[in-house]
Amino acid sequence: MTNRLVLGVLIGAFTSSCATSVPPGSVGMFNYARSGIDSHVLKEGLYWHLPWNDLLLYPVQWDEREERMHVLTADDVHLEMQLGVAVRPNVKELYALQQDLGVRYYDTIVQSAFFTATRTVFAHYNMVDIPENSEKIEQEIHDHVAQRIAGHHLELGRVALQHIDYPPAVQRAIEQRLVMQQQEIQKEAEIKIAGEEASIAHIQAESAAATAKISATSDSETSKIRAEGEAKAQELLGKTLTPLFVQLRALTNPTSKYIFVPEGRQLSVVLGEGANATNAAAH
Repeated sequence: MTNRLVLGVLIGAFTSSCATSVPPGSVGMFNYARSGIDSHVLKEGLYWHLPWNDLLLYPVQWDEREERMHVLTADDVHLEMQLGVAVRPNVKELYALQQDLGVRYYDTIVQSAFFTATRTVFAHYNMVDIPENSEKIEQEIHDHVAQRIAGHHLELGRVALQHIDYPPAVQRAIEQRLVMQQQEIQKEAEIKIAGEEASIAHIQAESAAATAKISATSDSETSKIRAEGEAKAQELLGKTLTPLFVQLRALTNPTSKYIFVPEGRQLSVVLGEGANATNAAAH
């Protein structure tokens, strides 16, 4: 019974040492004791092998690392900061990466390249210029690191400037500068708005003047046309008011009083408001 138990334990240990799984987000390659590294890349899954062979695992997702470091700026200010960098193997060149750097590629080359690039870039910036140029600094560090690890079968992700520890006096100076810059931007915006409002007022004034001019011209033309019409009416009326027409209008007016005075063959009409017929004389 004891022998069977020992044999079962040995078989279990042997079996467990012959199976290795490649977890999600990783790939692997067999490292054989006799022939060395197999260039065939293994994807996620469970793989059986002899106990004296092993399976090398590489992450295919971004491996994000954070580093704290001291830098010296162009104006000789010492700063402590925290930065992050993301890196991963080039899966298509995984065998070459294993031959070149192995699974500890970050410690072997990326970390030192990251430190050197960061210090090189910050050495070209004054301390007070760092906050407003953070994105530019990140890109420059990224470019420096990419140059240093080029040809080593790695892919470089984003570099992030996460935090900078400024001395208290320096922090206050930066805040004051940022406040002044914000005030200048606000002042420029107010000047621009005032200029736009003045332009609008000028356009409105020109529009009102043009409207008034059109209105005045229209009134003048109307008065001119009315005067011309009245003149024509007077001219026509003057031609129409013959003595006979006047006498006829007087005869048809019920409020007029009149008498007849014979004058040869013509009939003379003497008109007068409130005139008395007894005061008439015949000729």
